Amino acid sequence: MSKITESLNKFYNMAVKNIKEGLESLTSTVNANSSKLSALGAPHSFTLTTDGWTAYTADGGDNNYYKSLAVSGMTTSDVVDATINYNSIAAARDCGLNPTVETANNVLLFRTKKIPTESIQGSWHYIYKA
Repeated sequence: MSKITESLNKFYNMAVKNIKEGLESLTSTVNANSSKLSALGAPHSFTLTTDGWTAYTADGGDNNYYKSLAVSGMTTSDVVDATINYNSIAAARDCGLNPTVETANNVLLFRTKKIPTESIQGSWHYIYKA
């Protein structure tokens, strides 16, 4: 066997070994995090009723009220996305619902300029679960 052929075989075998080890590591990581990955895509419905809003003026901004929704296991490090149902868009706009949803320990926080006059429905899901 020529030196070139021998070098190519060594390179090929090393590349195959590295690819195999990389795939095994990736598979292990995916398997270890499968519960987190499956939780990311699951939507959760919510309803923001007209009661239970708390006045908030600490930051001096436009978000004068907030409402906490209990979510067991939620942390301040989690990241979520919330979507308002089509039929609730007018109610969300009328009360000045902030498009940002905050995460805290065991709650989601929604903020508004004024208390809504009708319930707002939507759904949220994890983008990142710490």
